[in-house]
Amino acid sequence: MPQNCSADVIRVISHMDEDSTSGNDTQIVTFKTQFGIQNIHLDDVASAMRRPVWSWQDSPTVFQEFCDTLEASLVAVAFSLRE
Repeated sequence: MPQNCSADVIRVISHMDEDSTSGNDTQIVTFKTQFGIQNIHLDDVASAMRRPVWSWQDSPTVFQEFCDTLEASLVAVAFSLRE
């Protein structure tokens, strides 16, 4: 796994842990919506989030797309927080 991608995955896991244990339904829905998984139960979010990581075994291209998308999403969130 590229080093920058592993760091991004760690950030997302930390964020997911904070949101999922917050008890704030709006915060939880916002997080799930950011990843296009707003219609699944919170218990299934971790499973959905690990699929791209597993995909690198079958398709390095899919995994690289996951890393690129994750990095772009984190940059967009960081940028929006500065506004």
